[in-house]
This record gives sequence, structure tokens and C-alpha cells, in this order.
Amino acid sequence: MVKRCFVIMPFSATTEKHTESYWNNFFFKFVKPSIEKLGYSCSRSNAQPSNIIKDILKELLDADLVLAVLTDFNANVWYELGSRHALRKGTIMMIEEGQKLPL
Repeated sequence: MVKRCFVIMPFSATTEKHTESYWNNFFFKFVKPSIEKLGYSCSRSNAQPSNIIKDILKELLDADLVLAVLTDFNANVWYELGSRHALRKGTIMMIEEGQKLPL
């Protein structure tokens, strides 16, 4: 059985530099191929009408690994990161060089 990685990250614009297109490229051209080279399947949340909270919480609970992209301090990502920490171990956090984590 293939291990699963769920990525929590922005998917809409967060800054002028980090547009929706930027985040899609970042996921599909960098994150997903990098994670799949390590033998994991890799997915992220889709912004589709559904019970998105329930779907995300299920992924946060079930995924073998969660990668949290903290760049631009997206509130949803921080909420999902806190939920993952409460539910299960196995989380990697990353942030763009030059951005500092809040103290």
C-alpha cells in the first residue's frame, strides 16, 4: 500500500507575487513530484463545493504525512496545522526563505 501525503497550503492569491497560478505551479511542478519521488501519493484540498471541513479533517487524520506550507501565513493553513498536531504525528512544515515564523 502506498503511503499518502496531504499538503495544506494556500490555493488562492495571498500576495501579488503568490497568485493562484503561482500556488498551482508550486504544487504541481515542485511539491507533488518531489513527494512522489519519495514513494508517497500526494494530494491537496480542492476548492470545490462539498463538506470541505469534513473532507480536510479526514485527510488530516488519515494521511501518513502532512506537508504544511506556511508561506504568507494563510489562516486556513495554520488552523489545519493545529488540527493535524492535535490528531496525529507526522507533519513537515516549510516556509519561503526570508519569511519568519511568528514567535
